[in-house]
Amino acid sequence: MATPPPASPLLDIRGSAVILDTSDRVLMVQPTGAESYELPGGVAEPGEEDWQAMARSVRTQLGLVVSPFRLLAKDFLPAQAEGGPVGYTFVYDCGRYAYDTPIVVPGGETGVAGYAWVAISALEHHCRPEHDRLVMAALTARTEGTTAVLRRGAPAYAVEG
Repeated sequence: MATPPPASPLLDIRGSAVILDTSDRVLMVQPTGAESYELPGGVAEPGEEDWQAMARSVRTQLGLVVSPFRLLAKDFLPAQAEGGPVGYTFVYDCGRYAYDTPIVVPGGETGVAGYAWVAISALEHHCRPEHDRLVMAALTARTEGTTAVLRRGAPAYAVEG
């Protein structure tokens, strides 16, 4: 009897939101147990599209009802371990909110310990390097009216030799 081929790696699809305040600060969430911050959003459930996962996760994590205006970035994430999932993060522009917009972090099983409005100039001090690159690429795409195509937060079109 022939051995079946190995199973395909799993694919994680995430949707994340760029939400700015009127002072151009970025709304970031701090995952439970982490020191760094990241964009709000989450992994798509079976049958759910990336933008739907983003909207559902932002509502769950922060109590905000958001709708995507435009896709800002697509980030490919290679598997972290052999046989582990590869993934894509799709980042959407979700507009501006006033700094004093009520935000509620319910805690519990949301996976979020807190949030912060972070100045663009301070992102590198609040995020992991690859997430800082992702957020900066998404903000640049927002300003330029383009869409960033990335690999771990860096331009994906760089050809490896």
